[in-house]
Amino acid sequence: MKDKVLQEIYQNYEKWLAGQDYACSKGCAACCTDNVTITAMEGELILDFVLVNNQEEWLATKLMNRTEGTQEHLTTNALARMCLNNIEPPPDAARQDNSCPLLTDNTCPLYQVRPFNCRCFASTEPCLKNGSASQPDELVAINTVTLQIIEHLGQGEFWGNMQDVLLALLAASKYRRIKKLINDEIIPPAMARLGRAEPLPGFLLLPAEEPLVRPYLDHLMTREINHKTIEQILNNQ
Repeated sequence: MKDKVLQEIYQNYEKWLAGQDYACSKGCAACCTDNVTITAMEGELILDFVLVNNQEEWLATKLMNRTEGTQEHLTTNALARMCLNNIEPPPDAARQDNSCPLLTDNTCPLYQVRPFNCRCFASTEPCLKNGSASQPDELVAINTVTLQIIEHLGQGEFWGNMQDVLLALLAASKYRRIKKLINDEIIPPAMARLGRAEPLPGFLLLPAEEPLVRPYLDHLMTREINHKTIEQILNNQ
């Protein structure tokens, strides 16, 4: 059921994004870095796709080149929980953004199953021209609430850097075809850097942002899967 909800979230977002005017196009990978965070569910979607398309050796080679990363401390919902309780969050750890190691000729072999943190990279101006992405307030707000919903859906499971999550998930027997190509020594450090997805404590929005996201949320939450709305599924009803 959860995998169907995740797909519905992706589709709802893509439909909304299609109605907007952005400068992004195939081959533009300026925003594609190695600091993408994902949930375990998103990682499973990627690994399943790799198996179906016989990309095990390609992915294993990429994961084996994983450099020592930093631990991800705060999930989006953990940050929201602290802010809603007037707790000052710790400062962001200094990090260097390197190009995503999964890119091939500036395109993504996993584009069909890319996680939401990749899907939400969008800019109204060419990033390479201006040096950074330009995102309207509505996009930032919708990206935030969508990240929170996806995390809530995967609560209690692995959350963190995409490469670390993929390595951690290889412990499952269904991914043994990939795991046997990996040096087992790199898996425990990857698992140690991961956190756990948290439930939704409330949306991380300013009052002025709530009207911007309400139509988007209403449309998503009323979508039905197996005779239940997504809102009912998220609330375990």
